[in-house]
Amino acid sequence: MNTGLMEGGTFATTSGLLTAAGAETVVDTTVDIKYAIKGAGYTLAATADIATPLTDINTGVAFKALATDKACAFVYMLTAAGAVKVAQGPIVSVDSDYDIRRYDPMYPAIPDGHCPVALQLVQTAGTSSPFIFGVSNWNATGITDLIMNLFCMPQRPINTVTA
Repeated sequence: MNTGLMEGGTFATTSGLLTAAGAETVVDTTVDIKYAIKGAGYTLAATADIATPLTDINTGVAFKALATDKACAFVYMLTAAGAVKVAQGPIVSVDSDYDIRRYDPMYPAIPDGHCPVALQLVQTAGTSSPFIFGVSNWNATGITDLIMNLFCMPQRPINTVTA
């Protein structure tokens, strides 16, 4: 048996069922998230109203605004201390006539010592104001989003028709 495949792994073993909805900027988990970072196990209890970070874990500065007809992937991560961190991927354009992305959004880099637990695709329409992650409400006009709960990062960028 090859036990080295999971040795020192970083992954979640349960989905926290992350949700982001309504006239707010917080997220909720409805189930405990059990996860491993470099093989050590941790648990984040189900939590309502988790404040979304205001800065990107990779850059240390505020998230870039999504202007009209743009889309972007955001990855939620947990640290060993249970802190929620988020990284923003590159912003891509959306066809203004059909609301279809020109390219699938790429994932951001995942820093060492952080376990990805959810991926959120946010897309703006021509009717939206600029969207700023952690500042703009989830139900703002012209904003659509899709959340995928993760055990680890998917191999390919998100390929869905709509956010």
